[in-house]
Amino acid sequence: MIAVQPGVIVTTESIVPGTVGVVFNVALSAHVISGPGQLSLPSGCASTELASGSCPLTWSVVQGQLPGGLRLNPVTGAIWGTPAAEGSSLFIVRAALDDGRAGTKSFTIAVRRPLAIEAPRPFGAPGQPTLWEVGVPFAARFVGSGGSGAYSWSLADGALPKGLVLGGEGTVAGTPRVSGSFQATIHLVDSEGRTVDQTTVIRVASRLAIGTHKLPLGKLGRNYRANLASTGGLAPKSWKVQNGVLPSGIRLDRARGVLTGRPARAGRYHVTLEVADALGVTSSKAFVIDVVS
Repeated sequence: MIAVQPGVIVTTESIVPGTVGVVFNVALSAHVISGPGQLSLPSGCASTELASGSCPLTWSVVQGQLPGGLRLNPVTGAIWGTPAAEGSSLFIVRAALDDGRAGTKSFTIAVRRPLAIEAPRPFGAPGQPTLWEVGVPFAARFVGSGGSGAYSWSLADGALPKGLVLGGEGTVAGTPRVSGSFQATIHLVDSEGRTVDQTTVIRVASRLAIGTHKLPLGKLGRNYRANLASTGGLAPKSWKVQNGVLPSGIRLDRARGVLTGRPARAGRYHVTLEVADALGVTSSKAFVIDVVS
């Protein structure tokens, strides 16, 4: 009669992907197989002993290589370390008993770059709020990088300005309806379970408007000065004469919104002034400047 010794089979099905710079630790397992579907631990190996390394199995990589930064523990069968670079590594491991019985299996470990979120313009620079304005359409997209490349976006905490919504592709779009400062935490997850959060602050200014109600009376040949005021909008702002003409001798400082000079001719002057902000929003208002002698 010929005695047939049970063979060794590596029973780990696959190995999860790793991430550059993130500690990796996966334990491989092996059993003896004495027939179809008949698996058991090697003789004398309790499951706790298998994990602790007292089981007489020796593990090795017999073909290919592990990703840089990872090692195979020959006693416990654990692949551990910190992946050093992105890539995919194919290798074959061998689990052997002291009497020479062994089993092999091929594996692939994919190592991805860490998951990250970028916020290109018109989002604010890193650490800075995004500045916007009521009634101005907004459209921007958070950009994911690293991980598996298959992403899912959601709002983890806080709130976007009323009128804006976060879409499935990381887009933020809509038209803000109210002013204020809004803080939201954007959550990104990839198909392999990596996650990353990024907090963004969006400050919405009220709609740009001219706050000056009327311009002061001017006197012929006397110094004249009128400070124009605006509310809402985003700096920098610039002013211009949209329609009509200023009294002769009066000029407009477009950057500061100041009318100065010495009126050279008496009369009533109708002029429409316009202010524009950084988003290109404009507001105009008609004024009358009376110049008396």
